[in-house]
Amino acid sequence: MIIDNHVAVIGVGRMGRSIIDFLTGENLKVTAITRTSMQAENLDRKWRVNLNRQIKYGSISEEEAIEFASRFISTSDIRAISDADIIIESVNEDITVKRDIYSKIRKYMKSNAIIASNSSSILPLELIDNGFDISRLIGLHFFFPVPISNVVELVTHSSLDEDVCPRINDFINNSGMTKVEQNSHNAFLLNMLSMAVGGEAFRGANKFGFDKVNELSMSKIFPPGVFSLFDHVGIPVILEATKRYFQRDPLENKKSYKSLMAFMEVMMQKNGENGLKFSDIKYPDDLPGWESALQPLADSEEEFHRRLLYLHINTCLFSIEKGLIDKNVLDISMKTIMGADKGPLELAEEIGFDELKNVLNKYYKESGAQYYCPSLMLEKQHEH
Repeated sequence: MIIDNHVAVIGVGRMGRSIIDFLTGENLKVTAITRTSMQAENLDRKWRVNLNRQIKYGSISEEEAIEFASRFISTSDIRAISDADIIIESVNEDITVKRDIYSKIRKYMKSNAIIASNSSSILPLELIDNGFDISRLIGLHFFFPVPISNVVELVTHSSLDEDVCPRINDFINNSGMTKVEQNSHNAFLLNMLSMAVGGEAFRGANKFGFDKVNELSMSKIFPPGVFSLFDHVGIPVILEATKRYFQRDPLENKKSYKSLMAFMEVMMQKNGENGLKFSDIKYPDDLPGWESALQPLADSEEEFHRRLLYLHINTCLFSIEKGLIDKNVLDISMKTIMGADKGPLELAEEIGFDELKNVLNKYYKESGAQYYCPSLMLEKQHEH
């Protein structure tokens, strides 16, 4: 039996560093691969400063710090992956950049190593180029910050070697993470679940403004606020992911966020590569070049808060109805990722299935939007 105890992480941006922080606490040897030697030196220095801080505040002992330090290497030499059991790629969400990295990985990886893409929107099968062996590549999407979110989406495909899934499952289980297993149809589902709310929140911003809608979206499911969440992840990343979600759309709610996606494209055009943040804009119409054609909203603030909450619950129930995710995994995952006290199913029970169904039916009749059509799960739950 192969014991995977050496993990290499390629890419040390915010997510890459968070993955490294998590793995170094899991009794694993971790090798961080940076673009430049200066980045490697800076990362090593910051990591050791963090260790000393933990010693100072009593989080770890000096002996533990020495042991942690012995298991961590930071280098710009990609040949350091040659004895890694699992190689996690966490570079920018740019398919060209990722393919270039995989062409380099192919030269130096050992034959039985597993390569895991941390992409939040690009399928493993889309990443292959230049003869890379797809049978060793899997999707492993972590959520930021990794040590706290403790959830990972595992994206599989039919071309994997038979040893890959058992080994990755052991890796996830030994790390104590909640696993959401997916395929090319429902990949990145947990991110997609927020898009219907994002689209409707954008419609509300025309009436209430982004700041107020962000506040109103801070429901029991969305404590961070939908636009704060998007700003936190980064508009360039959100936009590219949204385009891919729009193409696949297993939740059948692409109409709900079509205008949001178009708006983010204008945001990017107005401020180049860095893009604007939603917190930089008061109302959508304040953005030069944007022409709104959204259906007017008659809600009060209180009603709009309820609309977003019920919509998100309905979207989550719809994902269970379609067999896209197990209901228990959904509740645990959404609570952990969002830092919420209750999952969508728990909230549905608390609100009441009849209440949800009646209000959603009202929204559905008013708008004709399919994403407001009450999930059949409301009927099934009511029967039980």
